[in-house]
Amino acid sequence: MSNDHVQQDTEEWYRQYYAKHGQDRNNPLNPEVTLQIMAADLAMRKAFQVAGAKPLEDKLLDVGCGKGQSLFLPLVLEFPASNLHGIDIQPERIEMAAKRIPDAHIVCDDASNMPQFTDGQFDIVTSSTMFVQLTDDVLAGKIASEMVRAVKPGKAILILDWRYNKPGDSTYLALDRRRLGRLFGVGKATRIEAVIPAALVPPIGRRLSRLGFLATYFAIQRLLPLLVGQVVYILRKQ
Repeated sequence: MSNDHVQQDTEEWYRQYYAKHGQDRNNPLNPEVTLQIMAADLAMRKAFQVAGAKPLEDKLLDVGCGKGQSLFLPLVLEFPASNLHGIDIQPERIEMAAKRIPDAHIVCDDASNMPQFTDGQFDIVTSSTMFVQLTDDVLAGKIASEMVRAVKPGKAILILDWRYNKPGDSTYLALDRRRLGRLFGVGKATRIEAVIPAALVPPIGRRLSRLGFLATYFAIQRLLPLLVGQVVYILRKQ
């Protein structure tokens, strides 16, 4: 698949998503996603801790960085902006990310082929809710392989994503353990170090968030793990 086709498919996915759900669907000011965003943020913070991140030293690459939101947490954790790298195929989103974090190294390109990044260049490679949108497993596998190539041996890949399919919607493909293992060569190129719970399945999580039931939300997350729809996978490169 050419770079142009990947870009067009990605843009069409987002066009259909926001046409169906509205532009404010995932806006942090939308009360339906307040607790989802909080849960994801807390899970990623823990993932950085478990991975043994050294913010003042580590170089980080965020794959599918979009408008740059997923690079905000590393900044909060005191990663120097100059140690942050991001790649995304959508020019408008990359332009916004570059304006938000001007000292980061952000490029517009296809993550399935990243020759601008050398083998083992990064201490941490991340992605956020990207693979659930990639229903083409050939393309997803190429991106995963590039992520593994770009991280140093013994270092970590942190993947925040949804582990369940969305019933009746073929535009989503869950990143469950089986698919994760296939894409990232778990047991060969990588190993799973930890799986950290993040957001609840949206039908439940969005309702609890809209009602402001914070304590209930995180009690369910802790006591009913099958209702956790989003997780952070921590992979360690062999």
